Amino acid sequence: MQLAATPGRYAGCVVSAPLTLYEGIEDAPINVIAEMGDVPILIRHGTEDDVSPIENSRRFYEAAKSLGMEVEYVEIQGSHVCIVKDLHRYVFEYFDRI
Repeated sequence: MQLAATPGRYAGCVVSAPLTLYEGIEDAPINVIAEMGDVPILIRHGTEDDVSPIENSRRFYEAAKSLGMEVEYVEIQGSHVCIVKDLHRYVFEYFDRI
């Protein structure tokens, strides 16, 4: 939601197991994709996630691609995945690439 509010502020966005869909709520991230500008986005989601359904990320990715956005989507083995200290490497690698 912050990216949609101020896209000019960001060089890129990395999210892990995001909650992009909310039933019945207008301010869901998937509803403001067009406002996120041309900021590259990387989404990682665990295939066994029992907190944030993987369908959230799949639908967000498809919607972003249909708008021509620069978005990468990676499904990884495991459950709810967080960006914790031990997993930061892929974040830095992504920002190095973009």
